[in-house]
Amino acid sequence: MLNLFRINDPFRLVIIFLLLIGIRLYFIFNDLPISVFEIKWLLLGEKINQDASLYIDIWDNTPPLPAFLYSFIAKVSANTLLFQHLVALLVVMIQAYIFNDVLLKKNIHSEKSYVPAFIYVCMMLSCIDFLSLSPLLISLLFLLLVLRNLLGLNEKAFDEDVFAIGIYLGLAVLCYLPNLLFLPFTFIVVSFFRTATIRQYMLIIFGLSMTVGVTILGYSWSGNLDDFLENFVFTFFAINTDDNYLTTNSLLTLILFLVTLLVIGIVKTYTSRAYINYQSICQLIMILWVFIGFFTLLVGQTAIVPHLFIIFIPSIVFFLTYFFLLFKRKWLAEIYFLVFMALSIGMGYYSQHFFTFKLPYWFAQTAQPNFTNKKVLVIGTNFFFYRYNQLATPYLDWNLAQKHFANLNFYNTIIAIHQTFEQDLPEIIIDEKNFVPTLFARIPLLAEKYETIGVGMYRLKK
Repeated sequence: MLNLFRINDPFRLVIIFLLLIGIRLYFIFNDLPISVFEIKWLLLGEKINQDASLYIDIWDNTPPLPAFLYSFIAKVSANTLLFQHLVALLVVMIQAYIFNDVLLKKNIHSEKSYVPAFIYVCMMLSCIDFLSLSPLLISLLFLLLVLRNLLGLNEKAFDEDVFAIGIYLGLAVLCYLPNLLFLPFTFIVVSFFRTATIRQYMLIIFGLSMTVGVTILGYSWSGNLDDFLENFVFTFFAINTDDNYLTTNSLLTLILFLVTLLVIGIVKTYTSRAYINYQSICQLIMILWVFIGFFTLLVGQTAIVPHLFIIFIPSIVFFLTYFFLLFKRKWLAEIYFLVFMALSIGMGYYSQHFFTFKLPYWFAQTAQPNFTNKKVLVIGTNFFFYRYNQLATPYLDWNLAQKHFANLNFYNTIIAIHQTFEQDLPEIIIDEKNFVPTLFARIPLLAEKYETIGVGMYRLKK
């Protein structure tokens, strides 16, 4: 199997991508669960298509570029979830091609091959959550473009190449805000490949600022800059550990799998042979990538969920490629390669059936609430009730919704909630946090419109 991809033949990518598509479609059509975040992204896309403005009419901290993509998918596809899966497959294919192309053209490994692309695809199959169309997956595409431009820098590089690094990094930030931590990463890498000047650093900053600034100016001109800052930017500086979905055992299993592969690759790389200066620098860069990726996990209130760990996949692929290509006994490399492939796909199966969570995270696609096609408000974090329903009111993200529901003793808050409900009245209210009794006591006119249909469940009277 390994020898099949050691040949410098672009048609090997066809085999790699067919493998990716085949295994993923097998999971999709064999009870692939849907995560709470996928329900959220579906809901967000549908709501934006109803002329609702992100951060203003929808209280959520999903970055702007992924939100635009979700709305586009909801607009062009009837089966929105399947289309999301297909777009995610396309994104992974592009990423595998870009990463392999960089390693191949820059002679970073001892052989020109398509082994990195194959390993990249296998790593993406190692957890079913890695292939969800998450903001981080989308942002990784732009980070790989940043890496491509960085590894191509030299003293003869044009200013346009340096400026493009800032553009790509800005797009990555608009997909996932903690990617801003890759700015010092780019500064360090630029200094590795050329005699850097203040001008080059300013070009990167200008490219980043121009990309992000367009979004900021758009909200500023519409008079909604405060909503953009409060519901998107500032949320990533608020630490919140209450929504960590993975249990300790599942989290450690995933981390152990990724760390083991990374360590094996690094040890093999640094104990095998001497390298030219450029290769040694590239190895140092990918180790630095791991450290920056680790710090992105620590930033903000983002819940600990499996798809966050895809940030480490480029580094793992980089060093594992060394691991397989540096074996003098090719038959032994073949055995290890087959074991790796089996472990990766097996880990994907294990993640689907044996990962456990503190909060509801994955649901069967066939499961649905007792009500459908209703305008629903969930006061809490259980997005399952939104499946096959629509969002009523702007309160999508619970952490942001607490600005109102955790302050029901203030008159201005009560007025704001009442106006919000009147503009978009929910047909069903699911109250996980027991705020509705207090809310109804504060707004009797609202209480008269609802009847209790279960514990923490309220229905709009006909």
